[in-house]
Amino acid sequence: MTLFTVKIRVTLVSPFLIGGNPVGTWGLDAQQARNHQDRPIIPHSHIRGILRHAAAAAGNAALFGADGLFFGAMKKPETDDEKKQQERDNEEDAKRARLILPDLVADLAAKATRTTRVAIDDDNGRAKEGNLLVAELVAPAGLPVDFTGEALLWSETQDSAQAEIAALHKAAQAVFAIGRFKSVGWGEVKEIAITLGCEQKMESAPQSTDRPFLLCFTLDRPFLVDAEEKDSNTLTGRPVIPGAAIKGALAEHMRRRGLDPAGNDFGHLLSEMTVGHAVPMLDGKPLVGREAEDMVAWANQTKFARWPDFSMPDPPKLDDLPFFAMDWKGDNAPEYDTEVRTRVRINQGRQAAEEAALFTQTLVCPTKGGRQVIWQARVVPPAADAGKQDNVRKIMAALFDGPATLGKTNARLTGMNVAALPPPDVPEPASRMFRVELVTPALMIRASHLQTTGSPNSANLLELPFAAAFARYVDVASGGTLRIAADVNPAMTPVLGPTPGLFISTVFRGGFDARAHRFFGADIVEPFVLTDAGSVLYLEPVEGTDPVGTLAAWARDGLPAMEWSASDAVPVPATRWQDCPFLPQNGYGQVRIEGMP
Repeated sequence: MTLFTVKIRVTLVSPFLIGGNPVGTWGLDAQQARNHQDRPIIPHSHIRGILRHAAAAAGNAALFGADGLFFGAMKKPETDDEKKQQERDNEEDAKRARLILPDLVADLAAKATRTTRVAIDDDNGRAKEGNLLVAELVAPAGLPVDFTGEALLWSETQDSAQAEIAALHKAAQAVFAIGRFKSVGWGEVKEIAITLGCEQKMESAPQSTDRPFLLCFTLDRPFLVDAEEKDSNTLTGRPVIPGAAIKGALAEHMRRRGLDPAGNDFGHLLSEMTVGHAVPMLDGKPLVGREAEDMVAWANQTKFARWPDFSMPDPPKLDDLPFFAMDWKGDNAPEYDTEVRTRVRINQGRQAAEEAALFTQTLVCPTKGGRQVIWQARVVPPAADAGKQDNVRKIMAALFDGPATLGKTNARLTGMNVAALPPPDVPEPASRMFRVELVTPALMIRASHLQTTGSPNSANLLELPFAAAFARYVDVASGGTLRIAADVNPAMTPVLGPTPGLFISTVFRGGFDARAHRFFGADIVEPFVLTDAGSVLYLEPVEGTDPVGTLAAWARDGLPAMEWSASDAVPVPATRWQDCPFLPQNGYGQVRIEGMP
C-alpha cells in the first residue's frame, strides 16, 4: 500500500468543551482537553469516533475499502469464554486502522475563562440542589476556533485514497456539534474540511546501515508503550521504548508496504535483527536511569556503594537484610514530561457514557520543557549471504521510512538518522572478578524460582530456590566458564549466605503477554519474571576455563534468554521472537561489564 498525508481542519464556534483531562485548575468542574504544550485539543480517539459514526451513518462503502478497516476493528461484545475472548482480542488487535489520526490542536491565543451551568428541576422550575457546574471556556462566546492536524492514510492507489477521503469529507458535513453539552448548543461545528495531501515516498536507508549503528529519532506525538497497569483502569507509559515495540512497529510498516514480516523472505532476517531499547536523550544525557550504587541494603533505606559497610559503628542487623532482593529508592519525580488523559467509554447503543468505564492513561511526551527529545537505540542488521542482502536493504528502508504505529497512540518515528556505535567495553581476562550490571531487564528465571526454599541439587529445575536458579542460569549461559562469586566482600559472606554476589531485583510482566505468548507450553499461562535493570551479578571464572569470549558476546549481544523446562535450562533460539517479546534481539538483557582486580 501507499502512504498519504491527510489534512484535517475542524472549526468550532465557542462555547465548546471537549472533555478528557482530569481537573487541574481550582474551582473547575469540567476542563477542556489539552496537550503537553497546554493547547486545547480534540484527542485523536475523539475525532476518530466522530468520523467513524458519521461514515457509518452515510453508508458509503468507499469509506471502508476492500478490507473494511478504514478506522480499524470495532470492539465486539465480551464473552464469558476466556479462550474465545482472547482469540477475538488478538484478532482485533491485528486489525489496525488504515487512517491514522492525530490530535487536532487549536491555534488559540485567547485567555481561558469559565462559565457556570445549573440543572433545572422540571417540577418546580428551580435549580436542582447539588447540580451547579463550573466549566472552562477557552474562547469568548461566538468566536470560531480552528483545530487542525495531519493524519496518515494507507491506501492502494492515489485514486482510491482520493475517493475515500472525498467520501469521508462528505459524510463529515453531517456532524453539527462536537464535545459535551451539545443539547444546549455547545460545540457548534462551523466547518469540517478533510483533504488528501501528498504521497509519502519510501525512504532509502543510509549506506552505513550494513554494520551495527546507533539509531537516533524523534516522535511526532505523546506515546504509550511498555505500560504499567497501576490498577484496572489506570495505565502509565514508560519513556524507554523496548526494542520489541520498535520491531513490532517496523513489522506492521513492512506489512503495509507489501513485505510480509512473517514470511520466509523476511521473517528469519527480522528475528535475527537486533533492535535495542531506545533511551530518551537531551543534551547528550539520558532522561532516565538509575545506578546500582543507589540500591538499598536494609530497612532504614541507608544507601551503600556496591555493598554495605559492615565496619560502620552501627552495622545493619541480619533480620534487616533481604536475602535475595534489593530495592532502589530515590526521587520518584520523572525527569521527562508526561501528559495525562482521562477518557470514558461510550455505550454504542445509548450513545452515552458507560457506567464505571472511566480510565486514565499517562503518556510520555516527545518534548521536555519545549525542547525536542531524541531517542537512541542500538541496531544490529541481520547477517545474510549475498543472495539476501536485497531483503536486508528493504528491511532497513522500511525502518527509515518511519513506522507510523508505535504504541497505543500510533506515534510515528521521525527525524531518523544514524550515529556511530562505540564498541562495547570488554574487561581484561586477568580480572579476578567481573561485575555484570543489567542496563535493560533480562529473562533469566521463572516464577517458580522466586521461592527461597527448595533443594539446590534438585534434578527438577522448577524446584530450585531463587539463588540456585540464578546459579544454574549463569552456568548454562556462560557455557560453564563463570559462576556467582562467593567472596565479593568477606564481611558479607556470613550475613548474606552462600550467594553474596547477587544483588537482584525482579519484576513481573504478565497480563496480555502471558496470555498471548504461550512461551512455556501450549497449556501454560504464567507471567514472565524479568530481572530488572540495575541488578548486579558478581561473577568469577571457573578454574581451567577462559570466560573472555563469553563476556565479549554478552557485552555485544546481551545476556541470552533461557527457556526453562522441568529438567533443563535451554537458551531461546532467535526464531522464537514472535513467541516472547523479552529477548536480547528485542533489546532485553543488555549489560555493562566491569573487571575487578
